[in-house]
Amino acid sequence: MDEPYQLPRDTRFGLLGAVMLATLLVAAAFAWWLTQTRGQTSIRGRQIIETIRQKGLGAVWGDQRVEAFYLMRTTSGRPVGWRYVMRQPVGADGKFAGGYEGLELIVPYDGDRLIALDREFWRLAADAAAGQYEAYAGQILDTTIDLAAGKVAVNRRHVSPAPANYVPEGATSAAMSLALAGDQPAVVQIIVNSRALRGSAVRFSAMRLAPQPGSRLKAELEGGSMQLYSFGDDGLPDIIEDVGNNVTSMRVSDKEVTNAYPQARRLVAEAIEKMQYVEGPADL
Repeated sequence: MDEPYQLPRDTRFGLLGAVMLATLLVAAAFAWWLTQTRGQTSIRGRQIIETIRQKGLGAVWGDQRVEAFYLMRTTSGRPVGWRYVMRQPVGADGKFAGGYEGLELIVPYDGDRLIALDREFWRLAADAAAGQYEAYAGQILDTTIDLAAGKVAVNRRHVSPAPANYVPEGATSAAMSLALAGDQPAVVQIIVNSRALRGSAVRFSAMRLAPQPGSRLKAELEGGSMQLYSFGDDGLPDIIEDVGNNVTSMRVSDKEVTNAYPQARRLVAEAIEKMQYVEGPADL
């Protein structure tokens, strides 16, 4: 058998150099494209926040009280709990007059056993430039986030400047609706409760909002989860698909939820009543 033909040494090194140069050029071009793409999506994220500042949340949400019940099921159809979302205008009195307030309950079950009761309350000024948020794990206050004067405070003591594309708690659905209407990807910054701090500094996490076919929106969290949303006419989601956990929250009637979970209406009423006792925002 003949020995494989080998290029002369000088020729081999010349070709290797050309290949390495081409690889470096491709990598540099990709890095430039990635930087440009990230920059453009971040700019669109800032534009979404600017739209809310200029036109107000009312331009996205209207002035009606809305609520939604959801049944949570695995992709195989197994029931795993329920959730509730409510949003309403604040009214003419108080610090957030003309703004909005809302709450969300997430109530997972293992069969007939209640696993947890997570509650989130929020209030926002009409332009979302000021707000307050409280999250509870059961009866324990877990996280507070306050926004005022361009600064964000976590747990009433850790303060950092708010990024230009920061979406305050409560306004995420408005940002998603605007991203979907714009039909282009956008990157915004949010605060994730489980990683809200890096040392003593507030930690912001990037979330990429990407419109999908069929009027759906994909929300990808930096280093974390991915969810798919389908929105109703009132600005609340009709379907939330938690891809990583294989759980889908489907919007249904309150009767369907209470038939499956008789305590649901009482827990919702108690949560709404407790909204009036939420502590005021921190002095930033």
